[in-house]
Amino acid sequence: MKNVPEVKLGIIAVSRDCFPIELSKRRKKNVIEHCRKKNIKITEIVTIIENENDVIKAIDEISNKKVNAL
Repeated sequence: MKNVPEVKLGIIAVSRDCFPIELSKRRKKNVIEHCRKKNIKITEIVTIIENENDVIKAIDEISNKKVNAL
């Protein structure tokens, strides 16, 4: 009997008022590169959350990519 969850890790970036979107994108890209170097499977969520409206888009993308951990 297998009793271990199958985790599909994802990463998402957030950019608020005083945090430039380009910095968020660059940091997310760096984390993804380091994860891949360590053979950590990670799925990029392309949507950048800047406000409440972006959350809906991000949730849809997370669901479509079947990510279950962020």
